[in-house]
Amino acid sequence: MNDRALNEWHDISGRLMEASLSGTPLPLPHGQEIMLIELNIAGLQFYDAREIWEAIKPEMVLTLKRNPENKYDALAIEVWTADGRQLGHLPRNQNEILARLMDAGKVVKAVVCNKCADFEPWGVRTTVSLVEL
Repeated sequence: MNDRALNEWHDISGRLMEASLSGTPLPLPHGQEIMLIELNIAGLQFYDAREIWEAIKPEMVLTLKRNPENKYDALAIEVWTADGRQLGHLPRNQNEILARLMDAGKVVKAVVCNKCADFEPWGVRTTVSLVEL
């Protein structure tokens, strides 16, 4: 371990000890994100994407919600903006592993990579990552 890493370790462990003694919660110092897949959002034309097209930007964090009650796909994962507007779903042919992870309590998030210049032909590309807390 180099000097910088050792100093960082001592700083982190000191803060953890101080927090545990005082009863103050302390967030974990190093969360990890593991990129799982890059894909396009499906069904944009059926939801709010057209109305907020100009607001969709690269690096925009999206919320993923499981919807096992979906009558077309029991493994459905909805894609929502932070302000509560549904953009679509993750594609049915690419959602099984992600749905199983979410059902097991894992945190999965999506971030916009890019989008088509115009709404049609409806393209918003995202990266989906597993977030280790």
